[in-house]
Amino acid sequence: MSSLLENITAIIDLFHQYSKTDKETETLSKKELKELLEVEFRPILKNPDDPDTADVFMHILDIDHDKKIDFTEFFLMKKRIKKKKRESPLIQQAVMERRKIDQRAQEEEEETDTGPILEAEEEEE
Repeated sequence: MSSLLENITAIIDLFHQYSKTDKETETLSKKELKELLEVEFRPILKNPDDPDTADVFMHILDIDHDKKIDFTEFFLMKKRIKKKKRESPLIQQAVMERRKIDQRAQEEEEETDTGPILEAEEEEE
């Protein structure tokens, strides 16, 4: 068997290993997804103990918004996560730009506020 086929078979087996824990064996529930992430993805997750991790993955993967992950959605996980990572730097850059603008505005406001104080101090001398 080719290595590509072996990898695909391993992904199928992994999905079914976790999808069998409830009566809907063709999908992953949030609970099943959480367990899969905690066990299989722990070494590569940024915050594996964060209780919101399963919610974030469910939001990314659940294309049809049925609160379940079918095999197609699971299989596309790598592509969807990669897309989110690409979008993430753009969002981070926008947030950083916004913080710079807010900081400049605050600095300008502080400069304006110190004007009268300095004038009053000069009059006292």
